[in-house]
Amino acid sequence: MEQRRNAEVLTKNPKAKVNHHYEQYYKRWWLLSFGREELIKHLDTIPRYIVCGEVTKRPIFDFISSEIRPNKTLIVFSLADDYSFGIIQSGWHWAWFTERGSTLTERYRYTPRTVFSSFPWPQWGAVTADDEEASARSRRSPVDVALAVAKAARELRAVRAEIRAAHPMSLRELYRTLELPGANRLRDAHAALDAAVAEAYAWGLPPALRELEPLALLLEMNRRGAALERGGRAIPGPGLPAFCDGDERFVSGDCLRMPGG
Repeated sequence: MEQRRNAEVLTKNPKAKVNHHYEQYYKRWWLLSFGREELIKHLDTIPRYIVCGEVTKRPIFDFISSEIRPNKTLIVFSLADDYSFGIIQSGWHWAWFTERGSTLTERYRYTPRTVFSSFPWPQWGAVTADDEEASARSRRSPVDVALAVAKAARELRAVRAEIRAAHPMSLRELYRTLELPGANRLRDAHAALDAAVAEAYAWGLPPALRELEPLALLLEMNRRGAALERGGRAIPGPGLPAFCDGDERFVSGDCLRMPGG
């Protein structure tokens, strides 16, 4: 209504003061109000990206082909690898999301500035790099631990696809089955992913930190990481760790595509 009213005002009096956003819309009504040129340009460089609904009741994330342009109702994570999907789809990220995001009735609203911007990713020993004696290294290499996350993420999506092929339903309907008692393959796949992600977060941390509950550990890692950044130190951010760059084992090809694509 405000958009129409401002357009009418400008038609009658081009010098009238109206909402600047709608003034631009009126002048270029055939274009998107916020084109997000940088995002679209980046999506053109990757084969797929991760999305979730801006408002959601359940932890549902999925890959979408970069041939499909997202609209404003989606939260876009411009990451194409399975490790990143595993971290974002994990119970660790969901716990941070529900704690830090806002709500709309009984549903959660993903607010990137308070959720994603403050969400600490596995640090691979960076937050304890100056305390080698206290840092308990994993018996497995960081590449193997990260690969386990990627594998569990692929297996989770495979389970979702198999169940939906056998019992036609939307992802929302599928995730409602998690509320039912009894055995559930989707629940088991999520548990396996969370276990792999937990190992990634624990890698290189001293025992006292590894014993914390997920939210408490994430908060502590956030605090330590912020302190390191204030001191001029770089810490691992979102996405595939640098030690995995170029490793094709981390990228598969499944994603939602246009019909016939």
